[in-house]
Amino acid sequence: MLATDNLDSTNWGLLSLNAYSPTTGVFAGHCVYATKTQASTQWTLSCNSAVITAMMNLLASAQTAANTAVAAESSVVNSIGDLQTLINIVSAGPVASVAGKTGAVTLATSDIIGLDTALLGKASVASLSSKQDNSALLTAFAALTFATDKLAYSTGSASLGITGFTALARALLACTDAASMRAVLGLGTAALAATTDFAPAAVPSGTVAAQFDDQVSITTYTFASTDSGRIVTLSNVNPITATLPNNLPKGWNCLVYQGNLSQVTFVAASGATMHNRLGNIKTAGQYAVVSIMCVSNVDGGSAVYVLGGDTSS
Repeated sequence: MLATDNLDSTNWGLLSLNAYSPTTGVFAGHCVYATKTQASTQWTLSCNSAVITAMMNLLASAQTAANTAVAAESSVVNSIGDLQTLINIVSAGPVASVAGKTGAVTLATSDIIGLDTALLGKASVASLSSKQDNSALLTAFAALTFATDKLAYSTGSASLGITGFTALARALLACTDAASMRAVLGLGTAALAATTDFAPAAVPSGTVAAQFDDQVSITTYTFASTDSGRIVTLSNVNPITATLPNNLPKGWNCLVYQGNLSQVTFVAASGATMHNRLGNIKTAGQYAVVSIMCVSNVDGGSAVYVLGGDTSS
């Protein structure tokens, strides 16, 4: 059906009839096409198959015209782009000459100053297939033979070498302070003592005085090479653990004096061994004196000690 606005001839639409009652005049339908979204109080409804056909033809013609307009617009836009390109070229002005040549110019590499020389100075692609670009240092690095626990180091401005880099060395380099380095190296408190602490006491001519290493108020102690021939005093009211390292040499020896109530327990570090005739491992009590001596260390890391004197289990 065709619905026409009696107040505005340009406001019309096509309706699809859903239901109509001649008795009541009630009409129900839905809009298929509308020229406007404008409301009106006066409408004329007509039903004519020719009108619908004419409207559909009109719609088809309008759609065709719209498509043609869009295509024409695209063509115009493209033409404007080409025109702008030409305008830019003309605005830049004509090229008078290239490399001293005018007219229709054909350039050779020799026409570009220095190009031949620069190209000849470059290595060919074939010569670069197995080499890096002209660095003696990189060539030296590539010639090194790497292996486990090895480290590259400089032997000159353009030369390199390989040296050992053990787990111990890596652990030492990983330390962030002196205390952690001493722990990695197995150094005891002697490493913190002043050099004057080890100066021999003045003694009468012809006599030898024992040197004391007094360790007071500690609960752990690790013997060091500097303890050889000395008397180590270990004094505390709490139990003390004294460790015998695996790296002291054969012949190393010292005396240990228990200067307070708590006993001193002797333990062998990993790789080291400790013996006592009675199987004892402690000082007997306050004022006890025991002796320790290293009787063997065949590889520098498996020291064997003998503990003697006033000991207990």
